[in-house]
Amino acid sequence: MPFNYLGDLHKIEVVGELNKRGFHVKDVHELNLILERMGLQKRNGRKWLTTKEGVRYTIYNCQIENADAWHPFVVDDIISFLTNNSF
Repeated sequence: MPFNYLGDLHKIEVVGELNKRGFHVKDVHELNLILERMGLQKRNGRKWLTTKEGVRYTIYNCQIENADAWHPFVVDDIISFLTNNSF
């Protein structure tokens, strides 16, 4: 179920959408590593901090740790990244 009425997705839903489209991402941890390689997140101790570039994909207007909702268009950008880069 989407995070809100705008259709924003939890990370597990992003993983599910990627799997539906044929990209085998096994869990949220692997998604976090992909987002880190894309420059949308970085590790901050035991948490993940959204980068300034990553903020545009979230419901927030500033950097935040462990962002819980992502705009659906992040899926298309992840697919583009995975298609053009080996992971």
